[in-house]
Amino acid sequence: MATPTTPTPQTEAGTAFAAWVADRRTLTPEELADILAQLQPPKEVAPATPTPPVTTPATIAAPAPISTVTLPPQQWPVPPGYFTALSPSSTPEAIAPTTAFGTEFAEWVKKRDALTAAQIADLTAQIATLTQNLAAVKVAAATPTVAPALIIARTPYPKWWNALLTAAINLTTAATQIVVPTPGKFTLFIASIVVVVDGETNISFGFGVFGSSGPMLLGGDTQPAGMVIAMGGSPAPCGKSGFTITSDGAGVAVGGFVTYYLETET
Repeated sequence: MATPTTPTPQTEAGTAFAAWVADRRTLTPEELADILAQLQPPKEVAPATPTPPVTTPATIAAPAPISTVTLPPQQWPVPPGYFTALSPSSTPEAIAPTTAFGTEFAEWVKKRDALTAAQIADLTAQIATLTQNLAAVKVAAATPTVAPALIIARTPYPKWWNALLTAAINLTTAATQIVVPTPGKFTLFIASIVVVVDGETNISFGFGVFGSSGPMLLGGDTQPAGMVIAMGGSPAPCGKSGFTITSDGAGVAVGGFVTYYLETET
């Protein structure tokens, strides 16, 4: 729905009216009752009852032969005072304002009793625009808000997502690092691995009791200098043993981290 716009007043009367309305958008119950009382229709007054006409019965003459009958012009007697001016059916009643708002409204009406044609046209345009704006606001308020339906299903988190731990990978030359030590009575699961290298080297991972991965070449001329392995909903198990990383590149630094969680036997 397009947002209604308020035109710029062209005369002083239109500007004053728009400013007055802008300051009076919220009325108290007392102010509303006062203004409605001032705008009530004129009080009805029973119209005056006219005096009914009084007719004088005509004297019936003896019938004359058809050939000699002459019809005189008819004269209808009218009682004196029959055409009496009727009183108006309604008279306006002046109502004294009872609130400050009512007083201000009455004064505003008095000041705008004498307007030029241009001022009347401008004021009429202002009133029409305000009426349209109020109608649009009422329609918008009456329109129910419909919550959008969820189109894309939310990806479920793994049961262990809020229990993840991290451990750093830090090698400066060819060596094997125990990234996560043996967890004792817990079972170790690796959730993700992030590795970067600054030179050519082969790396491999040790997944505890489940053995090592094969060698992976990183940092070569046509090889990537790092990788990210996200296990998702299938973390790599290590049993009740630790996780290690091995690099064979002399003088090659290897960095990164792993995320993991520990699970107790049930």
